[in-house]
Amino acid sequence: MRLDKYLSNAGYGSRSDIKKLIKKGIVSVNNKICTDPSKKVGPETFISLNGCPTSSTPMSTIMMNKPKGYISSNESESGYPSVMELLRPPHPTYAIAGRLDVDSSGFLILSTQGDLVHSIISPKKEVAKLYKAIVSGFNPVETHRFHEGIEITSNFQTKPVTFFEITEDSQELSTIYLGITEGKYHQVKRMFQMIGAEVIELERTAIGSLRLDNSLNPGEYREMSEYEKERLFLQPQTLETFYMLK
Repeated sequence: MRLDKYLSNAGYGSRSDIKKLIKKGIVSVNNKICTDPSKKVGPETFISLNGCPTSSTPMSTIMMNKPKGYISSNESESGYPSVMELLRPPHPTYAIAGRLDVDSSGFLILSTQGDLVHSIISPKKEVAKLYKAIVSGFNPVETHRFHEGIEITSNFQTKPVTFFEITEDSQELSTIYLGITEGKYHQVKRMFQMIGAEVIELERTAIGSLRLDNSLNPGEYREMSEYEKERLFLQPQTLETFYMLK
């Protein structure tokens, strides 16, 4: 198989992107710089990119601090750029585990591990997600409805929230942290809409028992450790645990 096709199939970029990288002299084949995209390689060929060994099945999971204005999709849509445009090339082909709206921000996971992505978004796994919402028009007397579940469509009622705390409240805006284990389209926003309130800002701050790395600025990302991946599936045991995740 051609070198450029091999690396493209492995998820390191498009054929045209790979050709440019090869011609820059940053790809090595059997420890020798190769500038020929058509060079034949096979499963036993040792290939490195920028000095790092490549794999036909790259394993990578990253946490990203998604900024507003980007869509959680592999391609740009409706005039909005994809979060994939925030990644430095070359990079593997990632799947997105749990999307955030274009005007929402915070903890986003991208992974090449399909089983991990499926487990994070599967309703059966009940992986908790913690959100910080700035809300207009919220009446605290409606809090009980979040603990009971809110009917957001004629045939869907949300599960009770795993956490709900008002940390700031005024006549105009309230700051509310809430935890949910589902991920219906615009779910948090629609829950508040059903009680006559409006979400002005929404940020995902934690998944499971793992908080977004606060050293990551909007648009930045880093590789996750195996320990951090495990924490995604550890549910906070108490409200105090959730409070610490804020």
